[in-house]
Amino acid sequence: MKIIQHKVKSYIENNRLLDDRQKIIAGFSGGADSVALLHILHSLDYQCVAVHCNFHLRGEESVRDQIFAESFCRRLNIPFISVDFDTVKHAQMHKMSIEMAARELRYDFFEKTRTAQNAQAIAVAHHADDHVETMLMNLMRGTGLKGMAGIPMRNGHVVRPLLCVTRCEIERYVEAHQLQFVTDSSNKENIYARNKIRNQLLPLMEEINPSVKQTLNESATRFKDYNIIVQHYVEQAEKNIIRKDEKYLKIDIRLLKQLPGYSTVLFELLSGYHFNSSTVSQIIENLTNESGKIFHSKTHQLVKDRDFLILCEQKTVNMPAPFFISPQTQKTTSPLPLLISVFEKTGDYTLSADKNCAHIDASAIKYPLEVRKWRKGDFFYPLGMKGKKKISDFLIDKKTNLFEKNEIWVVTSEENIVWIIGKSIDDRYKVTVKTKKIIELKINI
Repeated sequence: MKIIQHKVKSYIENNRLLDDRQKIIAGFSGGADSVALLHILHSLDYQCVAVHCNFHLRGEESVRDQIFAESFCRRLNIPFISVDFDTVKHAQMHKMSIEMAARELRYDFFEKTRTAQNAQAIAVAHHADDHVETMLMNLMRGTGLKGMAGIPMRNGHVVRPLLCVTRCEIERYVEAHQLQFVTDSSNKENIYARNKIRNQLLPLMEEINPSVKQTLNESATRFKDYNIIVQHYVEQAEKNIIRKDEKYLKIDIRLLKQLPGYSTVLFELLSGYHFNSSTVSQIIENLTNESGKIFHSKTHQLVKDRDFLILCEQKTVNMPAPFFISPQTQKTTSPLPLLISVFEKTGDYTLSADKNCAHIDASAIKYPLEVRKWRKGDFFYPLGMKGKKKISDFLIDKKTNLFEKNEIWVVTSEENIVWIIGKSIDDRYKVTVKTKKIIELKINI
């Protein structure tokens, strides 16, 4: 079986996955795949540290696996590290599936161990068949070209040296070297999507095309190249259709729709913010609808505004409590930083043009001033106008998007709006020729 060792060695070297002079963390479950990985790397003189995770999901079988893994490493004189996890508790605490919890725990521990051991990489035993299974899973999930490329050979510090060999080649390797391994009985249970693909779907596909795994692996390589081409196109499109500021990313709807294949462009843009294909389809359907519809991913939220799709990080909306300004208050810090000062109006006085600064006629207000978020039904008298206007209508006129509306504060005196912070003061409180003292309210940026 020198052929497989040479095949893996060439794959590692051609893709620069590992440096043969530095330590490697090898994920080691004790199954045939990880046994082959560890044995091949060891035979190629890589300095390995085997790391075993006991998830305590299969009773005595989990204990058996740990004992076997430690014994196997002892015989080869390979350093061995193991860890125990309460996987069920972790899944419940973080509201995720057992499968996802185990994956998160495993890779977090691998990375901590890599750092502690000053190792160059984490080698895991995914092979060509896993590549095909992942490709099919991603196809059913609708993850686009990137998902159709299957499992990457490198992801950060995680490398996969066995992607160049099949499950059959691994089985022949362990048999030829008379290597013992343990079998995970849950692999035969079709309760997980991957097992259903492996045990049911792929055998049916092989009845139609006996070479389907090889065909799909070759297709994955082409999809990887296609994805590179698409990403280049998307990057060029981004420069034309996206505007960014400190808080928001804005996608120009008109320019987006002028692009060939704009729905794919939008999917590729938003998938990086964890929007799935179903949600992106809903966004596309709403491009010509009225403003205000909000869409969510697990990390971000997007609103369909008049001319833009506006994206920002997901926020938990908690209405902050109002706070008060007394005659003695000079500064506030939380939840809104304000500087407050009072000064005499002089002949050389000029009105501030800073939108984050308001000059108020001191004689027109009564303390305490209340600072709070604006509410539906609030109205004020816009500066320079005699009639009143609802704040909601004023914000629409100012083309304020939904996310910005949620961040608007007001200053009130006796429940009357004095200042829509950052937008406009009320005409009733403006500085006039009769004003003697001025209150300056300023956002402390």
